[in-house]
Amino acid sequence: AIHNAGANHVVLHARPAILSGLSPVKNRIIPTLDYDFVRSIAADFKGKVDITLNGGITSLTQLNSLRSNTSSPISNYMAGRWSLRRPLDLVGVEGLINDESSASLKEMNTI
Repeated sequence: AIHNAGANHVVLHARPAILSGLSPVKNRIIPTLDYDFVRSIAADFKGKVDITLNGGITSLTQLNSLRSNTSSPISNYMAGRWSLRRPLDLVGVEGLINDESSASLKEMNTI
């Protein structure tokens, strides 16, 4: 399998890509996110390959909720467009990484 080929980390997108009939923009909206699928794959490879969930994370609250599930086999979480749209939220992400109290993890208000 993948870990036998030397991979120790895989990033999985939670939204399936529809390769024909949808524009790239619609591909980011129409197919539904399937976090359970990513969790299932992560469980299958637990202890062999670290799995990073990518897709649809849009807030600190959501990220914190995903991370607080201690039974989840997912190793890491990746957020792309959210950090482009709300760069000041990265301060809160840094707090999550550094395990600061939840009081300091409030989303930043943009001016």
